Amino acid sequence: MGRLFLFCIGGTGSRVMRSLVMLLASGVKVDVEKIVPIIIDVDSKNEDTARAIKSLELYKLIRERVYASKNVPQDGFFLTDMSPLGSEAVEGSNVTNIKTAFQLEFGNITKTFYNYLEVARMNDNTQTLLRLLLDDSPEEDRNTELNLNLTVGFKGNPNIGSVIFNELVNTDEYKYFARAFNPNDKIFIVSSIFGGTGSAGFPQLVKNLRRNSGNMNDALKKAKIGATVVMPYFTVEDNNGSAVDARNFMSKTKAALSYYEKELRGDEKLDAVYYLYDEPGNPYANNEGGVSQKNDAHFVEMLAAKAVIKFANQKQYDASTEYYEYAIRSKEPVLNFTHLFEDPTRDVFLTLPMTCFTYFAKLYETVLPYAIFQKEKEFAKNLELKNKFKDSRYIYKDIDIFLREYFLQYMSELSRNSKFEPFNLAGDFNGMINGKPIVDTRIRALRWGDFALNDEGTFTQRMSQTEEALRKQNVPDEERFMKVCYDACRYAFEQYIQQAPVADY
Repeated sequence: MGRLFLFCIGGTGSRVMRSLVMLLASGVKVDVEKIVPIIIDVDSKNEDTARAIKSLELYKLIRERVYASKNVPQDGFFLTDMSPLGSEAVEGSNVTNIKTAFQLEFGNITKTFYNYLEVARMNDNTQTLLRLLLDDSPEEDRNTELNLNLTVGFKGNPNIGSVIFNELVNTDEYKYFARAFNPNDKIFIVSSIFGGTGSAGFPQLVKNLRRNSGNMNDALKKAKIGATVVMPYFTVEDNNGSAVDARNFMSKTKAALSYYEKELRGDEKLDAVYYLYDEPGNPYANNEGGVSQKNDAHFVEMLAAKAVIKFANQKQYDASTEYYEYAIRSKEPVLNFTHLFEDPTRDVFLTLPMTCFTYFAKLYETVLPYAIFQKEKEFAKNLELKNKFKDSRYIYKDIDIFLREYFLQYMSELSRNSKFEPFNLAGDFNGMINGKPIVDTRIRALRWGDFALNDEGTFTQRMSQTEEALRKQNVPDEERFMKVCYDACRYAFEQYIQQAPVADY
């Protein structure tokens, strides 16, 4: 079992990475030794990228603390190891300055395309040719190409991005990756193809992997490579002062697909390609990049993350490229689990882990404070949670932050942006899963925000029983706590839910 090197390109790549973090935190299984995320975005201040990296870092912190004994369970939360490239050992490498960061620095581009090309050092004929090929308007002009400021990305100019990405093989990080790659490892690439960074970076990266890495590592030429190709799934507001024009999204997509059909074949073919598209809804604010580039999570991004997991778990590949698309059962204004096809992956990838993790979030807000501070249940007493639960020196506070500020925020964004609402986050446990209410009155009193809990069997009694069994096995406190919580959530799911709701179509 090898590793999965996951290249996430541009803003869409980062947003998909954020979705993947949420799925893996909920306990979705990935059949790889670990995932090594490599985020590539020349817009170093992109807030979408920053949020993805923060969620990755917190995920990594929680997992390392909880499973410090290396006794990672078969089922549970935060199962998959996600480590930055710089933490991977490379035998015989003379590259020593690789940072243990999830984002590739890309040479710290802080200049215009004109300066990047060093046009001033070219002869007059070459300069004249460049000005004929590229728009030479001033930097503040939305149409400029030659004077484009690269600090916020390529602004929908894949022709410029392809030049920058062609230098990727010369970065220290890429050389380090190439030497670290083993024959049993896999590669997956996530990008959109209707902007600049993703549509430029995706084909250039594939070409570099297949064509230009042989002198570094022959295994890359034969590597199993998959990709999610994200077509337009949102639009942006009209803005005459912005270089980003949504009216060009579809034409850029068609041009990119035509190019990929001709170029990514033969020795440069991919093993699997996952296509995703959605009819755009309400437009996003037209921000060219930087800290203002902060978009709500979208269902398409969750599906793209699901494609990463599907590829990672795949054992056999056809000789020719395998192509996949995703569809929902019906077009509705609001989606939940009933609108997803009942394929074998639905419950494994979404229903069971996401329901358990949402239970976990509810436990943190209602059941645990009640059990710890009001009743001091047996499991809470044995874990000394009354003294540790709100103390930042322990992992419990970090878990609370992840659940409230990352997971629940993410689910709220999905609801208001792409109208995917599998859960009623404002309701009680009985009505939590939209489309499948629980009628068993034994857990009716467990309400979000209601501390007068009458039922001792569904969660707290189960937690005390599990905690006692794990304590006898000398399982460390923080690991024991996580396993106790997961077991209680899984028990509640198996007792009252069993499977996703089914629609009568």
